Amino acid sequence: SLFGCEQDYPKTDWELAASNSNKWNVIDLCCGHSMTAALVGQIFPGCSVTCVDRCDEWHLPHYKEAGLGNKIQFVKLDMLKGSPYEAAQKALVSRSKAKRARERGEILGKHEENCATADKFLDAMAGTCRKAAKQYTAVVAVHCCGPLSNRAIDVFARVQADVLLLLPCCLPSKTDALYPSSLFAVPKQEEQYAKWACYLRDEAKTIVKPQDDSHWQASVKSLKDIMSVKSTLVSVWRKDVTKTVEQ
Repeated sequence: SLFGCEQDYPKTDWELAASNSNKWNVIDLCCGHSMTAALVGQIFPGCSVTCVDRCDEWHLPHYKEAGLGNKIQFVKLDMLKGSPYEAAQKALVSRSKAKRARERGEILGKHEENCATADKFLDAMAGTCRKAAKQYTAVVAVHCCGPLSNRAIDVFARVQADVLLLLPCCLPSKTDALYPSSLFAVPKQEEQYAKWACYLRDEAKTIVKPQDDSHWQASVKSLKDIMSVKSTLVSVWRKDVTKTVEQ
């Protein structure tokens, strides 16, 4: 009943999601003060949440005192440390454009090798998924600047997640040869940001294509409710997941 009425009403999207939340593991990347994780833990009581950031744990809410200690865990890790993105930022800033272009392929090659073998950060993320032992995994990354958005995509691929929800923030540096100059071909910042979001969507789609692109869907959508000019959501999800959860 609703407000004392006996009539049955269809469940809202929130209620349907909450009723299936026990099947989900959520990874909250660059969590900051971890408000996203706190909201997820409260609204979707059945899911488990892993918060990831390089900040100290005392910055986070008091999950144990709020009764969420068994649902939310914090992992202190630097997402860029030891990655090709960190190396590129350090090594390419002062070099000529021609040399950056030559080295771009080498760095990307090392990046693919790291993702496949010895990336300790990505290995740690995969370990959290195995420990959570949930049926589905969603990677959430809110306002990740520059290469941190790429790392969110890397995590999405490594843990073989079912959903990626990425809200990118600032663009990478113009001097970073890992990124195409076409991102900065338009003068206005809002246009550059739109190109950045589409670039990240295409990068994520490239990662899932080997797993059969027909099973995946991707979108770029501006969210009006977010009080920031950086309000575009890049989403990638497995089509069969939404059908399974609804059933």
